[in-house]
Amino acid sequence: MSDLRRKVEVKYDVLKRGVKNNTLSINDIDHMSCELITFLAVLTDRGVTHIDEDNTVDRYKERVWNIVENAGLLPEL
Repeated sequence: MSDLRRKVEVKYDVLKRGVKNNTLSINDIDHMSCELITFLAVLTDRGVTHIDEDNTVDRYKERVWNIVENAGLLPEL
């Protein structure tokens, strides 16, 4: 497993498990998701499109977005 994949997966897994197990506050979810999205945005700015041969940066962005949406962090329209 590459260092990049390990970094992304560790951050994502901590966020996902914390939300699933209800062990993170809304502020924690907000902070962790912003941190991960920022990391993914930097990768995108540097031209990185894949975490590994099977997973794209965009896929992880979508995964984080789904967590944010399901956690209720988006304002009502």
